[in-house]
Amino acid sequence: MGLQGRRNTMLAWTNLGDRPFTFVPAPDAPGVLHLTRSALSSVLNSFAHTATVVEHLRKFAAAVYDSSLHGQSQTIPSVRLTRNQYRSSRTLEAFAEAVDSQLRRFDTWCATREEQICKAGGGVCPTIVSFLSLEVAMRNEFSETFVVIRELLLGITRRATRSSDVLEEFWTLPDLPQRMSPSNLTALLLDSLLLNVIEHASMGDTVTSRNLMTVFGASAEPLWKMIGKWVGDGMPVHDLSGPTDAHTQTVDDEFFIEDNELPLLDPDFWSDGFVLRDAEDDGGGASSLVAVPLFLQYAAEHVLSAGKAVGLLRALGMTTVFERTGGSVLTPNWPPFSSLLSADTTCSPDHGASSPYVGSVDDFSRLVYDELVSPCRSAQDRMTQVLVDDCDLWHHLSAMEDLLLMRRGDAISNLVDILFARMDSPQPWTDFHFLNSAFRDVIEMGRTSWVDPSLVRFSHRGHNGKAISRTVRAIEGLLIEYAVPFPLTYMFGPRAMQVYSSVFVFILQIRRAKHTLERILVRSAIGSVSHAGNDLKVFYAMRSKLSWFVNALLNFVSTNVLHTQLVSFHSALRDAGSLDDMITLHREHLAKIEGRCLLHANTSALHRAVTSVLDMCLHFSECFVAYAGDTTLDISKQSLIHVKRHRSKRQKRQRRNVIGFSLSLLEENSSSSESEPDEDSMEVPETSFSLNATSAIDFAEESFHVRLDKMSGELDALVRFVRRGVESLAGGTGEAAPAFGIFAFALEDWDR
Repeated sequence: MGLQGRRNTMLAWTNLGDRPFTFVPAPDAPGVLHLTRSALSSVLNSFAHTATVVEHLRKFAAAVYDSSLHGQSQTIPSVRLTRNQYRSSRTLEAFAEAVDSQLRRFDTWCATREEQICKAGGGVCPTIVSFLSLEVAMRNEFSETFVVIRELLLGITRRATRSSDVLEEFWTLPDLPQRMSPSNLTALLLDSLLLNVIEHASMGDTVTSRNLMTVFGASAEPLWKMIGKWVGDGMPVHDLSGPTDAHTQTVDDEFFIEDNELPLLDPDFWSDGFVLRDAEDDGGGASSLVAVPLFLQYAAEHVLSAGKAVGLLRALGMTTVFERTGGSVLTPNWPPFSSLLSADTTCSPDHGASSPYVGSVDDFSRLVYDELVSPCRSAQDRMTQVLVDDCDLWHHLSAMEDLLLMRRGDAISNLVDILFARMDSPQPWTDFHFLNSAFRDVIEMGRTSWVDPSLVRFSHRGHNGKAISRTVRAIEGLLIEYAVPFPLTYMFGPRAMQVYSSVFVFILQIRRAKHTLERILVRSAIGSVSHAGNDLKVFYAMRSKLSWFVNALLNFVSTNVLHTQLVSFHSALRDAGSLDDMITLHREHLAKIEGRCLLHANTSALHRAVTSVLDMCLHFSECFVAYAGDTTLDISKQSLIHVKRHRSKRQKRQRRNVIGFSLSLLEENSSSSESEPDEDSMEVPETSFSLNATSAIDFAEESFHVRLDKMSGELDALVRFVRRGVESLAGGTGEAAPAFGIFAFALEDWDR
């Protein structure tokens, strides 16, 4: 009767003294003939300690029940709730209910023992009664279950309130100021239970382990139902028109997934809209950076991805794999967490199938992962199917690669010829309408429709476009945007477009230098320089060196960077199992291309050296024209004439309702352009020619031969600098080392 907390003659409850709120041996307790008074007091102290622990747990369960009922009855938050910042936690309520269930089982066991004693006293079912037999029977049935739960609650109370003092009255936890979010409290409670289960199982205390696992299973049930609702119904979407239903509800505060309330059409929605909650530093040594319970460490990312996929499918008006007529079939049929424990947990050899035994957190996490991975993958597979079949993923990806990575040879050649012709003319090449009308004309003249020109927009953001005749850096302000349909914007967002544009600009700079060298007709200049044979030989040598480096660089970028990486990326993308995997693969793919094109911050010095060589090609052309006269052949004009051929009536009808500004590519503008200073700084090795010069090149101070000889030395220093840097990258352990090794091997021919 004393163990059940009822009034009796052996144990007494005290609220005063050195040990308040405890059971102590009653001062007037009757004696036992075969025990001395001190021996009896020692025995009663042992039972008093057990009765005290059990009574504290009763107070805790009653306090949680009272707080829960009080919070539900308040339509307006009371002063008490506001002051204490109480936030109801269904996991804490389920835990209190599970503890109360163990307490009721303990009371039932005590009542059964009392019934046996009463029957034996009446001559029915004789039994031996002793203090030792009672303690042994109680330990065999409950072991350290209540003591462990009490210590667990003491630790949780200390960390939840962030109190440095030891708070023995842990049953006041629901009424104390909460300095821990509900999601972190849920993770802390479930992790503490699971770790204690494993600890006592490893020590052979299967009774405590079995009882704690029962409490853990009941405590995890609310979170498990939240997972089922998240995977079955998907993420809530708030910015869609229509009445509020079950699919637009908010995410529970104690769920390990957080809603950042981003609009659905935001390009960062998929990565930042719903994320795993961050763990709080409560001074207790958090084991992870996210507020995810340990048993969900392998499945949390899949659960997050699956819920986002289902929610996005609903927003797109697509059916999910869990939908039938009348709504989702997954949420109402979601199995309870207790079925997972009974089906997937191995059994202790001492207690049979009714006592689950968990070897480690990792083992149990993998069991939970195996249970969750099937519905999660089904949702993710459905999302990828919609992206490929309904959103034309591969069509838009191919169009972007053909344009932005210059894989469409014929159309891109015509486009760059138009751009280079405009750059060489007095007219501004950065004009918005010119860029877009030129691209549209090239696409319309093509034999196949490989890209929709209405989805592409060219623009130039910068003020150094007029310096295009002296430096390829003037192209860096060029930006190409491709408008992919929703939800492909999550994959091809603004950051991806910037990377694609930077790669396009880099290749265009290389082709600009190559075009400048190729348009010089040496044979037509022989008559002008026949009196200077040595100058002509120096010219041939310099032009050959520049062309060799530019061709080697263009071949490396086109073959060893773009082609190789695209083959690998396409193969991996076909095997991607979710939109998250696609986004990750695409991000890594662009990072690899950007790095191997020397566009990362750690290779900025090499990129500046390469740009100096490309600028030298333009300066070399200027020097030759100044010395020999304009004896170049503008091959791009032939392309312009080809592009501007007769347009059919069908093409005219297609363009009839299009509003735009079509500039004549052959029209000459008499307005002159003034050069603007280039503020880019060059690292060593430096070049002697100035990119800021506005006057014509004069050979009065130094001859053509001397200037070419100086340029040859500077080119040699720049190429050697690039080669040393590439060799350093090739000697690394990264994935890009083999690609740079090929380029370094090609640059070895510079000295031959």
